[in-house]
Amino acid sequence: MSQFGYQNLGFGAAATGGGVTPFANEYSVDFDGANDYCEVGSVTGFTLNGVSLWFKPDATVSSSGTPDYLIGLGDVDEGLFVGGNISSRLTDEVIGFVGDGGNYLWGYESSSATISTAWHHLAITWNSGSSSTSSGNPGYDIYLDGVNVGNGYGQWGASPSAFSCDFVRIGARNRAGAGAYYFGGLIDEVAVFSSALSSSDITAIYNSGTPADLTDYSPVGWYRMGDNDGGTGTTITDQGSAGDDGTLINGPAFSSDVPSA
Repeated sequence: MSQFGYQNLGFGAAATGGGVTPFANEYSVDFDGANDYCEVGSVTGFTLNGVSLWFKPDATVSSSGTPDYLIGLGDVDEGLFVGGNISSRLTDEVIGFVGDGGNYLWGYESSSATISTAWHHLAITWNSGSSSTSSGNPGYDIYLDGVNVGNGYGQWGASPSAFSCDFVRIGARNRAGAGAYYFGGLIDEVAVFSSALSSSDITAIYNSGTPADLTDYSPVGWYRMGDNDGGTGTTITDQGSAGDDGTLINGPAFSSDVPSA
């Protein structure tokens, strides 16, 4: 939201009266990094082929930090995190994604790169051919602010595959129900997909730094972090096809600070 209080308007796909319905993004959720998270819990099982979200960290992210989970996607470490090594399989992770059963790890590795305390868009997409994270092999490609940055892969098991997602926790890891690696900062417009996103899809979703309507990409789960809920209460209504609503746990607060180019 601008300093003058105007809504952050993108352009959605829906048309009314021959025009374009503006896409309003007014809220995000502020997580304290101590014990806040949004619990969706058990979800309608689907093959996880893509994730898209916006985040604004409280502190600069680097590989020397502690892993902070933006979204947990299972009960054995699965999910997307920023900052810090989570295992010995990769080093210098600025961004990491843990796959099925905690047996696979894809990452953006750099000992010098950092992610600033501004808003950023992060997306991953399953590449069944030659992924950027494991050239010549399947894997999850990683995009930061529309740019493919994935470059690392480690595994404990056999050849990886896109995994069946049956759990979502925003802002923390889930392992056997216990929370850990809490994210400190703002998160907005979280979406999970059963279909892979193309690089052009991710460019369009990034939209030069301003979130836009995701309806055309058919997300299974789409958590707008306050929009559609009036920025009040503890429920985050799922705008995706699954209808698996989230609940804010331990008091994360709504914020009017949202991504805007």
